[in-house]
This record gives sequence, structure tokens and C-alpha cells, in this order.
Amino acid sequence: MIQLYECQGKHFKVYNSKVEEVLEHPDEDTGVIVNFGYNENDLIINVTGFLKKPMRKIGQKNRGDIYIFQKDFKPFLPILDKLLKDQKTVSDPEEKWRFGNPVERDGRQSVPNCFKLAEVSEVILTAPFDEQSLRIEGFLIVDSEIPGRDQSLWAKQGGGRQIHIGVWGSVSIIEKKSEAVDISIPLKKLENNFLKTIQEYWID
Repeated sequence: MIQLYECQGKHFKVYNSKVEEVLEHPDEDTGVIVNFGYNENDLIINVTGFLKKPMRKIGQKNRGDIYIFQKDFKPFLPILDKLLKDQKTVSDPEEKWRFGNPVERDGRQSVPNCFKLAEVSEVILTAPFDEQSLRIEGFLIVDSEIPGRDQSLWAKQGGGRQIHIGVWGSVSIIEKKSEAVDISIPLKKLENNFLKTIQEYWID
């Protein structure tokens, strides 16, 4: 992977319901390290600095979530724009969104005030659990969020707008190849289904 940009992820989770474990940020004051890079075919979001813990609420859906303060995420956008121009990437057309924003459910916190920015298909997340890795193949969404009424700690920390990157889809178990969590997004998906819509719907 050729590195493009590094920042901190304030909040991070990857749930593995089969082993009832979660990979997450160490504590509320210590985030994870998020590296954006690329290879021949994909943009790679590489996450390190997390801990593995027992799942506090059994039955969580297999998924990955990264929250990055918007001020830390924003500098990545012109870097990505330059990469796509330099690579002369042949981009897929913009696709119609299949999924809406999250809704509030009984037994959970209220969702943050959320504005959807992007939805991308053909995304793969791999996450290490003991001797094997969880593989999630499906969709990535990007939201711009500020605290909902139940996010009291987030509000106490300043309530700054955060960019949420979420991944979910079909699940399989594969051979463990890395101690990091990697999210692979095809370069061909980025211009019209990631960068364009993020810029179009961006909220300062």
C-alpha cells in the first residue's frame, strides 16, 4: 500500500457475532490510527491501534464503523481528487443509493443528527480475530454526524461534527493475513460514488 494520508479515528468498532467479540478504540480519550493509501486497484483504509474485547451486547450485527472528526477527514478529499486525476482512473457512473439513514430503535441510543454523504458498493473489510479474519463484502456508507440527545460524552468532548464510515454486507471467515483492519474500495467507484457526492452534500 502506498500511503496518502493519516489521521486519528475517534471512535471505532468491528463486530464479530460468531465469536462474540469486538475490535474497538482503547478508550474514550484514545482513538485509533487511520491510514488512507492505495494499490493498483483499490483505495485502502488501514486501521491500527485498536483492542479486542468481549461483545458487551450479544447479537450485534457484523459490521465496521469508523468515526473521524470532520476537520481531520477534510484534508483527505483534495489528496484523493489528485490521486484519481493522476491515475487517470476510468470511473463507474454514479449509482442510485439503496439504503437510507439509520433509524431509532427501542433498546438503543438515539441516532446522531445524521446527513448521508456517500454510498459505495463492492467494498471489502477484513478484520483480525485470533487465528482467522472476518471478511465483510458489501457496502460502505459515509455520514456527517453531530451528537444526538443521548450522546452526552460526545457533547462533553465538544460535540464536533464527525464523519462516519460504515461497512456491512455478506460475511465469511478467511485466513488471517494482517493484524490491521483493512477496508478496500475499488478506485473506479471513488470519483462518482464517493468523492463527488461527499463534496455535493458536505456540511460545514
